Amino acid sequence: MDGGVERQVLDYKTQQSVLLPQIASAYALSLAGKFMRETYFRINRQMELGHYDELPLLHALSSGLKAVSTAAVAWGIEACRRSCGGHGYSEASGMSALYRDALPACTYEGDNNVLLLQTARYLLKLLSPKAGASAPRGAEYLVDLSLVDTLKDKALDLSDPQTLCRIHQLRAQRLLHFAGQKMQEKMESGAEMMEAWNHASPYLTRASEAFCQTFVVTNFFDAVGAVDTNSSVYPVLRTLATFYAVMTIAERTGDFVLAEALSSDQVLQLYEQWDQLMATLRPDAVGLVDAFDWTDAVLDSCLGRFDGRVYEALWDWARASPLNRTDVLEGHRQHLLPFLKENRSKL
Repeated sequence: MDGGVERQVLDYKTQQSVLLPQIASAYALSLAGKFMRETYFRINRQMELGHYDELPLLHALSSGLKAVSTAAVAWGIEACRRSCGGHGYSEASGMSALYRDALPACTYEGDNNVLLLQTARYLLKLLSPKAGASAPRGAEYLVDLSLVDTLKDKALDLSDPQTLCRIHQLRAQRLLHFAGQKMQEKMESGAEMMEAWNHASPYLTRASEAFCQTFVVTNFFDAVGAVDTNSSVYPVLRTLATFYAVMTIAERTGDFVLAEALSSDQVLQLYEQWDQLMATLRPDAVGLVDAFDWTDAVLDSCLGRFDGRVYEALWDWARASPLNRTDVLEGHRQHLLPFLKENRSKL
């Protein structure tokens, strides 16, 4: 309580650290999906004219993004459910239905690791001497060995979109080169190609995740950059995109430090920035969610009601349950009472 007024749940930092990343992810993945749809139709038109140059990159991105996005959605629903406490476990929350629908997507078209390895096959081809200088737009950084030099300045502005994108790019580049090195070492020791591939597969899936995550971050900033800077939503979306880039680094700090994309001091700076960005986003959190304009009928949730009358809705939902139509269940009268009367002497 603060001055007699109960503090809102979202004002607690622990809740913000769980829920604000889900809001940022929802926007980031929605924008990535929009880009992929537009790219799919554009490449289809090119293929009708006999141009197939961008098809391999589209396949690699769509495979990896399916794996990355479905895993993020499944975990995001579970994170939101836990944030609702015991009510989140109830069918009345609507969370269980969302989870049932989302979780199988992690294994549609095969386990997500299979799809990440599809992406890895494409990425490894970019490392071959033949492919070196011809990496397609959007993947050039993977073979740009001068990328690390752009991040050596200790006074980097860690709120700058270009800097954050380069940090993500260097991580993806280093993880891919490390995975390729592991595979090469195995083959040089006498292993067959498939054995070396199997040996390096955990590193390859990690590199594919980093590649897809880099795309999502970069695309988020590009999409925000297309918004009118005089618009009232621009600063909010710019903050949200920065928060997403920072939070995805915070979730995998070990990768970024090992890739020499960040020093330990810079990681601490990012944590401070993450905390400040949460405070900046807090006043707009509800608005960012309402902007999706999901209706109560679609959400089918007592907890996600637009009018906020959560407890009244939970009460009505419980009263409507067939188990609560009578004070005593029919099964008690039909089965339990006769059994007790018949066996009372034995008890």
